Amino acid sequence: MSRETFLVVRYVIINTNKLVKIYSEKGEIGMNEKLSVSKTILENAKKDGEFLKIILEKYDAVWRSDPNKLAENFAEEQISLLIFGILYNQVQNGGFLQLLFNNYAPYVFGSPLSASLRHWGATETADLIETIQDRSLQVANEIKGGSLNDLSESYSEYPEFEQYDNDFYRNDGTKEIEAYVKIHISEFIIIAE
Repeated sequence: MSRETFLVVRYVIINTNKLVKIYSEKGEIGMNEKLSVSKTILENAKKDGEFLKIILEKYDAVWRSDPNKLAENFAEEQISLLIFGILYNQVQNGGFLQLLFNNYAPYVFGSPLSASLRHWGATETADLIETIQDRSLQVANEIKGGSLNDLSESYSEYPEFEQYDNDFYRNDGTKEIEAYVKIHISEFIIIAE
């Protein structure tokens, strides 16, 4: 397994859901062996989005197994892909308001996610994240920590989020992201024989 040495700028999410920028002049980033997927499993991923879903599920499992070791387990682009997975799952399940209610706003709106999305070719999704960032952070402060009843009421209190959800459903960026990840697979996952 090869290692690269370079200037490292990482964004690390700590328990209090604050994003911390960590700098080091030189850092060795190697692929975490936990981030491996069988070559056969990836080759059998034929449907649109299935390839990306396999990788996102692996990321989620590694992250949830030890959320305090995010910086140790993931490189910067991998963290952005993990955050995209959180965004995708939350919005598909209950919309942006659910994402905000579940206190994921710092992950999505306080990280370099939109820059990564743009780099990966998912420009419409990046534009949406940037467009709704300020409003989302404001609403997140108003609804976090409430009850499920409060979440239900928030859908009528903040009707503009229905349009944000629809914009995301129309083009969530998964095709562009999956294409980028396939081309740059060695930056995201270890393929095990």
